[in-house]
This record gives sequence, structure tokens and C-alpha cells, in this order.
Amino acid sequence: MQDTERWAQKQTNKVHARKPLDPNILAATDKLRLLLGTKVEILPSRGGDGDGRIQIHFYSAEDLDRIYSVLTNKHS
Repeated sequence: MQDTERWAQKQTNKVHARKPLDPNILAATDKLRLLLGTKVEILPSRGGDGDGRIQIHFYSAEDLDRIYSVLTNKHS
């Protein structure tokens, strides 16, 4: 039982250790999600130097083509 309790405590600590996302990042994520019609994540770097990455999810070759068309403003 102690192993389970230690595991649960570690999970709780991980959740509380995360920094809340900046409301500007949340708003930008939502706008990109609506524009692209797919899941989008803006992931700031851990160092907090203002850098990070944007992940755009796609679920098929056709979905990738559609997203690419939106990003490049090339509508087929």
C-alpha cells in the first residue's frame, strides 16, 4: 500500500508543479485550433526564455493537405 501512496503523491506533486499557462498562449492556441480545425498545442520551453514550439496535429494525409493549404493560403 505504501508504494501506491508514494506513486499517488508523486502524481499530485507533478500536477501542482506545472506552471499555469499564460492567458495569451491559451488564446493563441484556441485561435489556431479554430483556424486550422485540429488540435494545436503551444509549448513554451522549460527555461521560459520566450521560445518554444507549436504542435499541429493531423490524422490523415488528407487532413495534412488541408492544414497545409490553410497555412500556405493555397485553397484547392
